Amino acid sequence: IVATTEGLTIIAAAVVSIGALAVFLGRTTPGIAVRAIANDRRAAELLGVNTGAMVFTVMLVGSALAGLSGVLLSSFYFVSVASGFTALLKGLIVTIAGGLGSVRGTLIAALCVGFIEAAVALWIGAQWSLPILFAVVLGFLVGRPQGLSGRIDFAEAR
Repeated sequence: IVATTEGLTIIAAAVVSIGALAVFLGRTTPGIAVRAIANDRRAAELLGVNTGAMVFTVMLVGSALAGLSGVLLSSFYFVSVASGFTALLKGLIVTIAGGLGSVRGTLIAALCVGFIEAAVALWIGAQWSLPILFAVVLGFLVGRPQGLSGRIDFAEAR
């Protein structure tokens, strides 16, 4: 295993970003408001949460994280118009498998996707990693549609 400076920088930035996101969502007033809106938007509005401002905050934080990841990954990949397509597909797979709105589930799913991708590339071949990941996400959609850490809300299912 060869550890490059770029790779270690990306790992450090990922750890700091995930930690900062967890602190933001768990310990700040805007983060708690974002979680309240994700849980029940109508109830959050009734409690006086400015949902428009919080939606803007979520878009701002998400865009900042996407920009940071794009800048960090540009040292590994040639940047072109279609260069983010594979990363977008893997992000979609991680989000579906982890469960929408679950940071912990998304982190666990990202690690599982990385391990599955590496194992498939080692044993079967790298060209099969994306089709097998799609089969895994299809299995999640059929067997556990709420994801790893998501929960089923029976009140909204009616």
